[in-house]
Amino acid sequence: LEYYAYSGFLNFAVSLSIAIIIFIKQPRLPVARLFGVFALLISAWAFFYFLWLRVIDNPSRAHFLVRTCCVAVVLMPPVFFHFVSLLTDRVRLKSFHRINYLVSWLLALSVYTPAFSPNVFQIGVFPFWPEPGPTFWIHLLCQMTPCVVVGLWLIGNTALKHEGRVRQQL
Repeated sequence: LEYYAYSGFLNFAVSLSIAIIIFIKQPRLPVARLFGVFALLISAWAFFYFLWLRVIDNPSRAHFLVRTCCVAVVLMPPVFFHFVSLLTDRVRLKSFHRINYLVSWLLALSVYTPAFSPNVFQIGVFPFWPEPGPTFWIHLLCQMTPCVVVGLWLIGNTALKHEGRVRQQL
């Protein structure tokens, strides 16, 4: 369990460092700003993941911390997809991105409710794993999976259509 906790802390430190460097070096470039926000969300998730794994004797506190991890996780898909859209210069529909962000914020409002995770239970080495509720499954199947799959497809498809510098950047 210590390995997972400290790998989470390392992830937090690296992601936060990347975000800070991006915001210092490229504060006005929209694609860089979005990647910086994505890195901040990863660092928030990793920080609370670290704290969650350090709480091994209190299920309600562990549940609160893992739910706090999930706030960042729920906000990641639209930021990632928006970043990929700008990076690949595709999917420029602002209304699509607005709806995606709205769905994400609505799902984030459910994170601290039983609709997202009614309880925790032991699974493997994790003593307090969150039990998924209905809004968790909505997030996973209707938002995270499509945003990640389509985003990765956009990166791959764009890389295949370009050569040189554009392909290297992707």
